[in-house]
Amino acid sequence: MLEEKEIRERIKKGWLRIWTSFEVIGTAKDIVEKAMKEHLDRFEKDDRVELIRKSISSVETLEMKDGKFYSIVAETEFLTQSFKDLINLVLFYGPSACEILAPERIELSIREAQEIVNTLGGIMHRLSERLGGIVVKRE
Repeated sequence: MLEEKEIRERIKKGWLRIWTSFEVIGTAKDIVEKAMKEHLDRFEKDDRVELIRKSISSVETLEMKDGKFYSIVAETEFLTQSFKDLINLVLFYGPSACEILAPERIELSIREAQEIVNTLGGIMHRLSERLGGIVVKRE
């Protein structure tokens, strides 16, 4: 994991410091624990992630009208090199919450903004194909 001095140096170079929360809910305690561990392992190994810290809660039991469920929450703090990388990490790993801790301002080139927009558009296109296409209605 990274030292605070190294973190500050990377932020000066334009890296982003991010906090995320992940949650897994399921019907079996061992399955939610395993799913969270595997998810975080993949996240940590991603080349776009420089992990600062992580913590995982113990599994909680949730009594709901549909039955008993189990929940586990993990928090991570990490650095990533660009806003584009952050967008892709959020899309791929689906955190429950995400907060940009540093820097105070983010500057995007037109090229980077265009890549982000095209990535989002591509995902929406694939999602709409699976849901049966985009419906366009004239008012």
